Amino acid sequence: MSELRLQSWHAQRGAVFHAVNGQTLVDHHGQPEAELAALTGTVAALDLGGRGRLRVTGEDARTFLNGQLTNDLRPLREGQGCYAFLTDPRARVLADLNVLARPGHTFLLDLEPGQAEPVRLHLTRFVFRSRVKITLADDLALFSLQGPSAAPVVKTVTGLPTLPEQPWHGLAFGPAQQGLCVKLPRFGADGHDLWVPATEAADWAERITAALAAGAGSWAGWQAGETARIAAGIPRWGADYDAANLAPETGLEALAISYSKGCYCGQEVIARVRTYGQVAKAVRPLELLPATGCLPKPGDRLAQNGREVGLITSVAQWPVAGRILALGTVRRESNQPGTVLELPTDGRTGTARIL
Repeated sequence: MSELRLQSWHAQRGAVFHAVNGQTLVDHHGQPEAELAALTGTVAALDLGGRGRLRVTGEDARTFLNGQLTNDLRPLREGQGCYAFLTDPRARVLADLNVLARPGHTFLLDLEPGQAEPVRLHLTRFVFRSRVKITLADDLALFSLQGPSAAPVVKTVTGLPTLPEQPWHGLAFGPAQQGLCVKLPRFGADGHDLWVPATEAADWAERITAALAAGAGSWAGWQAGETARIAAGIPRWGADYDAANLAPETGLEALAISYSKGCYCGQEVIARVRTYGQVAKAVRPLELLPATGCLPKPGDRLAQNGREVGLITSVAQWPVAGRILALGTVRRESNQPGTVLELPTDGRTGTARIL
C-alpha cells in the first residue's frame, strides 16, 4: 500500500484514509457533508498526490505520444494540454489521461491512482528506437482547488493576477516559476490544479489552508469528490468503464478522441465504430428511485420490460432533497434521456431515469 507524501500532515488534521488501486488517499477530514458543500458551493482543496504522474521527455516525445493516445497532441504548445485515452488494438480503454505540454520536449501525464506504473510499462514496450524517456513524476506534488469560488483562492495561493481561461491550459507560478497552475474543472464547476515541487508540498498545503480560511472553503477528500463527480455525470476510469470497454462506450468520446489525426493504437476500430454505427452500450447519468429501504450499489442490474439492459456503475446520495444519483452502462436501444428503467434490488423493484 503506497502512502501519501503528506499523509501525516493530513492525519494531524483529522483525516480518515481510503485505498484506491493500492494507493492511500484522503477519504475525508471528519465532515464529508460539509466538504461536499464547500466543493459544490464555495471552494475546496484536494490533495491529489495519490494520482499517477508520469513525465515523458525527449525529442520524439510528441510524436511518440501522438501515436499512442486517442487525442491530437500536435497542436499543443507549451502550457497547453488535453484529455485522452490510452487504448489497446481493440480500442479498449487501458487508461485515461490529462496530458500537459511542458518546456523542453516534455509532457506530464496525470492518471487515476495506481495507474502510473502500469501505463509506464505499457508505453515503454512501444518506444523501440524513439528518443523518448518515460519516468514516474514523483518529484511533483499535485493539489486541486475546485468549486464555483475557486478562482480568487487560486489567485491568492499562486500570486497570479490572471488565471488560465481554457481547460488544460496552464501558467507557471511561484519561486523560480517552478509551480504550474492548470485550469481543470474536475467536478463540473470551476477548478484549477496546482503542480508544485514535492519537497515543498507541506509549505504549499499550509498556504492553501490559509487561503481556504479566507475564502470560506475547506479541504475535501475522495468521498466528497466522488459524490460531486457522480452528480455532475462524469464517468471515471476504474468505476464506470475500464479495459473491458470500447472508447466510444464511455460517453467521453467528444472530449478524448480526435477523428482527424493519424494512426494510433486502436484507431481503426474507433473509426469503424463511427463510420458504420453506434456502440451497443454507453455510460449514462441516472437518477434512482429505489425500493423502500434498498440502496442500490454498483453492479446492480437495470432492466426494461423485465429484460436486462444495463448495470449500475457508481452511486451517490445527494444531500439535496435526498436524491440518489448514479452512472451506469445501458444498451443503445434503452439509453435515451428520459427513459425509465426498472431497478430490481433485493427482491424489490425501484426505477432509474436516464438524465
